[in-house]
Parts: sequence; structure tokens; C-alpha cells
Amino acid sequence: MGRDQSGGEPEILFPSENRSALRLRSSAIRNHAKYVNIMNTNAISASNSIAVYKFACAIVMAVSLIGPPEVRAQTMMQRQYLNRHEPAQNPSLACGDFNYASGSIGPLDYRATPKDVIEFVETRHFTPDIERLVKGRTGTLGAEIAYTLRAFPNHPRALKSAAALTRRNGGQMPRDMNFGITCWFDRAVAFRPDDIQVRILWAFELLKSKETVAARDQTQVAEKLAGGSPVAHYNVGLLYFELGDYEKALTNAKIAYDGGFNLPGLKDKLSKAGQWNQ
Repeated sequence: MGRDQSGGEPEILFPSENRSALRLRSSAIRNHAKYVNIMNTNAISASNSIAVYKFACAIVMAVSLIGPPEVRAQTMMQRQYLNRHEPAQNPSLACGDFNYASGSIGPLDYRATPKDVIEFVETRHFTPDIERLVKGRTGTLGAEIAYTLRAFPNHPRALKSAAALTRRNGGQMPRDMNFGITCWFDRAVAFRPDDIQVRILWAFELLKSKETVAARDQTQVAEKLAGGSPVAHYNVGLLYFELGDYEKALTNAKIAYDGGFNLPGLKDKLSKAGQWNQ
């Protein structure tokens, strides 16, 4: 479940991963990428290049036709566009739109995108060094995070890194990040209004900025989306505690702990405030 975030940071929910189901597809994409690199050299004549290309495509198709049904006969780009089946509202006018040029990666729902597609972007533009705000790989930190959030508007860790980079920049939009942090969250909510992780993250960021009214609005939406998730109710309880609403904090805490959540941070906060009761 992760370490106890007693300082008020959320226990972010991440989607489950099925590594074995996508291994063959990842291999096919890597093989195709190797072919592209070969094509960029001068060692192969034009006629041979065409033959190699056809052979590479045949390999990709062959791999597509074996393995689990969920990864059959779809290239990475085809799967991207299939993941667009849920309509998304465009964000506020000042925050751009989702009408990307043909061939662009995204916008994709981070929760539903196959792991190899996520890895294709993350290994290039959201490495551990980028997430920790150490250094970019192909450009500035702002550019790398912006690329990731264009591809996956509701990428929770990228949103968190974008917020941290903004704070490190004195609250101003970091270089090459294209939009301010409010816009990135606006885009995430417009893209997938039902993503509770985005709501929780935004509420915590709003609290850090002392925007309590907006933070309460996001917390209330998150509470409605929490369902029976103990982790979600724990996070919502933390938010209500920081908002000073101890009654709702206690209600969500009890749902979380009755559901098996075992980190004591929220309970300790309520106990110190004299609000915990069995």
C-alpha cells in the first residue's frame, strides 16, 4: 500500500499491470523500431529497404496474431486511437484542446492504456530522473512533463511532478511546460471527469495554495467517486481533515479502516485533534 503519508500527501492509486499479456506486443514494437533505425543508414539500397520493410511488417503481424486475445492484430498507434472511445470535453479555452494532429500520441486514458504504450512514452519523456525533477532526457524538465501530459492528460505521477516543478519555480509556469499547473489539472478533469486520482491530487495542490473553496469542491467530487475503495476514502479523509471538517474526515477514516486500510496517519491526526472515537 506504500509508506504512511502522515504529512498529508495522498496514497495515490495506480492501475494494475499485466506485464506478461503485453510482452509479445512490446517485442514487436521494439523490432519495428530497430527496422526504422536500419532504414536511416546508408548501408541498404532502396530496393533492399523495401524488402526489409515488408519483412519487418510481416514479423509485426505474425506476432500480433499469437498470444492473448487482448493484444492481437493491433499496432501501438491503432490501440491508441481505439482508447479514444470515451468522449472527452475540451478543457477551458486558455488551456488548449484535445484535437491533436494525426499521428500524435494521445490523448490517452492512463488507467486504460496498455503498458507497452505507456512505456514507449515514459522511457523517453518520463524517466525516474524526470519524475524526481533531476534532469530531462531529450529536453527541459518542463518539456518532458508537458509531452507526457499531452499523451496522458490524467497521468497521476506526471501531474504530481508538474505541480512540484511549479512550486520549485516559485509558483510560475516552468520553462517549456506550455501550460500552468491549473491548466494541466483542468485538462485532466475535462479529459476524464471520473478519475478520482486526479481529483485527489488537485485537491491537495489547491490546499497547498490556500485555495480552500476550490479544494473542498474537488474533495466532494472525490468522495462521490470513492465507492468502496479504502485507499480513496483514506485520501478523502485526509483532505477533509486539512479542510477542518473533522466529522467528514472521521466518516471517511472509518470506511477506510473498516475496509482494511492499515496506515495510521489519518487516525493519528484525528486522535491528536481529539476527534477519534470508536
